[in-house]
Amino acid sequence: MHIDQPNHHIKRREALQRLVRFPLLPALLTMQPPASVLEKPINKETLTHYALGIAACQELTRSADHDDLITAFHGLSAYVPGLQAIVRNSATHRQEAAGLAAQALACQSLLTWHLKSPYQAVPALDEAATYAQESGDSSLLVGILARKAWLCFHYIRQHQQGLRTSQQAIALIQEHGNAISPSVQLFTYGTLAVMQAQQGLDPAQALDTAQRSLVKFTDAGEASPVYIDFYPGKITHYTALAHYYKRGYTSATNSFNQLVDLESPSLDSKQQLPERVAIEVLNNAAFAELKNPQRDKEKALHLWTAGAQRNQALQSELRFNETLAAYEFMELLWPDDKRIKELRDLTQHW
Repeated sequence: MHIDQPNHHIKRREALQRLVRFPLLPALLTMQPPASVLEKPINKETLTHYALGIAACQELTRSADHDDLITAFHGLSAYVPGLQAIVRNSATHRQEAAGLAAQALACQSLLTWHLKSPYQAVPALDEAATYAQESGDSSLLVGILARKAWLCFHYIRQHQQGLRTSQQAIALIQEHGNAISPSVQLFTYGTLAVMQAQQGLDPAQALDTAQRSLVKFTDAGEASPVYIDFYPGKITHYTALAHYYKRGYTSATNSFNQLVDLESPSLDSKQQLPERVAIEVLNNAAFAELKNPQRDKEKALHLWTAGAQRNQALQSELRFNETLAAYEFMELLWPDDKRIKELRDLTQHW
């Protein structure tokens, strides 16, 4: 993508936006709903266009620009009815279309918990799991179950549902073994490790299994499936969260520092992180600093401010709620601090 040219990001962004629109061109040209166009006989190329569109949408979820998240969400919302029509009406391409529908719904759920709320993302994941089963892709099903486990346990505090879903995913890994992508196994066991830490259990074994899955993934030299939100430093992020929930705040900060340079004024990422993840790291690092008995007030304020400012551009509802929670914590710790009062503007919704 000509990364040596100053405007390479714009070119890349435009390319992704065109890929998002590409599967919808037949419907746009005929002014018909996507589902009605795809109910007609299709060929392999049509599904390839949808696969590329879904991949482009997933890539746009990494952006720091709110408009990119909106573009991806609308693209995925337009894909799903057409893919569902193929599943209903095509004998030849039914399983492949079901797999693509599952991927689109899984990606849509990720955007839903950022653009709307985590609670509203659950139905999309349930529907995604149904289509994944229809597709016969056990790796896809495990990835979707692991995402639902994370959502239920970590974000909406439905702990029993999260645990049951995680157990389902792990049972499928044990049943299908090497048929499950190593990156999916990494995601599943990393999620389990964080859940165990939140329950006060030892996450070491789950983290070790996730690390071994990463080695397999790296050795295989394969790309991570589109439906897995993979990025360099994924294991480090799981480890940092496990330390945090085990109340090892100094260890958590050290792990977060491997992802984002917490000692630099600019707080640059050390790994290639999606912006929503980079902001999450800043927010969690701020929390770790606030909860540490040897807390550094200046550092906590710096981390919190950076996370809040960057989310003004991304406009993630999830990250915004983290910002509010941390601000309330700072008010409790330092109720008369003038600077904290001056930062209140960053708690205003866009």
